[in-house]
Amino acid sequence: MSDDTPTQRLPQGSAESELVEERKKSRALLYILIGVGAAILIALIVVLVMLFTRDGDPESAPTPTTTTSSSPTPSDSPTPSETPTPTPTADPPPPPPPDTSPGFASFNLSTQNVQCQSPPAPGGGGVIPPNPQVRFNWTAKNAQAVWFVFGTSDAADAGAFPLPLSGNQDDVYHSANSMEFPCYQAEQKYTITVVGNNGQHVSKTFTVKNTGWVQ
Repeated sequence: MSDDTPTQRLPQGSAESELVEERKKSRALLYILIGVGAAILIALIVVLVMLFTRDGDPESAPTPTTTTSSSPTPSDSPTPSETPTPTPTADPPPPPPPDTSPGFASFNLSTQNVQCQSPPAPGGGGVIPPNPQVRFNWTAKNAQAVWFVFGTSDAADAGAFPLPLSGNQDDVYHSANSMEFPCYQAEQKYTITVVGNNGQHVSKTFTVKNTGWVQ
């Protein structure tokens, strides 16, 4: 290049200003992109938070509302005393079944021992002492018949002396003072047999002893 051709130079001031403008535009665009990216990121976070929150807390569960009610002030009226509960009484036991078995409702032997007196010597005179009396009484139960016999056999089977359902020694011979102890015996056994309504026989044997003279 010759010295004759002049060199064109750009003005320095305008070039620098254009460079500054370009930088400002680039920086503004960067800020915009950063802002848009940040906004997208925030929106994404909000959406994720809402999704997780909705999955953890069901919408159907309403928030309970607590209502405060004012309780009435207790009055000073006296408290009624408790009425004692009556104790239930146990039912009485059922009565026992009726007794249908035959036997003796009662029996009493008044003469358990007798004392026979010795008679006077032959030819010596005197009065012969009477034989002692044997006294007893009975009452039969659930019976249709009563029988009496001397000894220990079944009086009903022997059929010796029929008796009423209740009575005493006078009913054996149907006369008063008829039961005399035989003084030739040291003891005498007697049997009374009850015939029940069911035909069963129940016997009672008793003994009278002679503590006196024996022939």
